[in-house]
Amino acid sequence: RVLFRSGGTGVVTVSQVLGTAATLDGKFVSGLDQTGLSQKAGPVVSDVRITTTPLEGSNKTSAGQVDLYLVFDQLVALMANNIVGASPERTIAVVSTAKSPTGSMLRDPRATYPDDADLRADLDAVTRAEHNRYLDAGDMALGLFGDSTTANVLQLGIAYQLGCIPVSAAAIEQAIEL
Repeated sequence: RVLFRSGGTGVVTVSQVLGTAATLDGKFVSGLDQTGLSQKAGPVVSDVRITTTPLEGSNKTSAGQVDLYLVFDQLVALMANNIVGASPERTIAVVSTAKSPTGSMLRDPRATYPDDADLRADLDAVTRAEHNRYLDAGDMALGLFGDSTTANVLQLGIAYQLGCIPVSAAAIEQAIEL
């Protein structure tokens, strides 16, 4: 089973929680975090592979092999080198619709964020659209907890409730505690 997520702040934290939870459940885990430009408004992407047998091959997710596309930033998710992992037959996307400005948007106040409907259509075209979930995770976390810093973990919980996370709730809770 392959899981993939993309976005910015908190991506690596969620990857570590998920990998730790899977390990606690006796699964085999490999991962690859790509964080090079994160402090310069660049994307952060993590691939996490979880299986019941030892893993072979690259830690990077192969084309069309993503089961869960946990999207914390839609613009990062739609980058060609990231979206290649998605498959309309295989991939379910759990997507935060919260808007994170790009570096160019920060430099140019006239730059606009792409239309929500267009972003959704682009993601739906390469995933199992009827199973996808879209939510503003930042606003939901703020409303529920008074702080948006837990938005990515909230999204992980939604993916778990949808049956997209192959680990137990107890293991996830223990991993968060650790």
